Amino acid sequence: MLIQFGRPIARIFSKNNCETATKAESDQARGLDKSLYISVGACVMLRANLVTHNGLINGAMGTVVDIVYAVNCKSPFDSPLAIMVDFDNYCGISFRSLMSARGNEFYQIKKLWQNYLS
Repeated sequence: MLIQFGRPIARIFSKNNCETATKAESDQARGLDKSLYISVGACVMLRANLVTHNGLINGAMGTVVDIVYAVNCKSPFDSPLAIMVDFDNYCGISFRSLMSARGNEFYQIKKLWQNYLS
């Protein structure tokens, strides 16, 4: 369904740390599915406190502004190198200005691993 909008799409697969997690259903993993589809323009919510003094807090809302792939990789078949998000209340030093005309600032958020089945 997302493909009809003509925007880049990323398909991100879950990374499981044990056989129990691999076999778990979505309702056993706090609603997390085995794969996630996300597109430019999607509204996203941060689910962890990363840099609280800059506004990157649990519940912060943002919009996906770009999905970056390695050379020769295709959306949505390959994992992206980065997903760039413009967070509404971010007030820190910019990681990269992709939309300099608007003056938006971006922060690199690295993968966050959590154990939901303990």
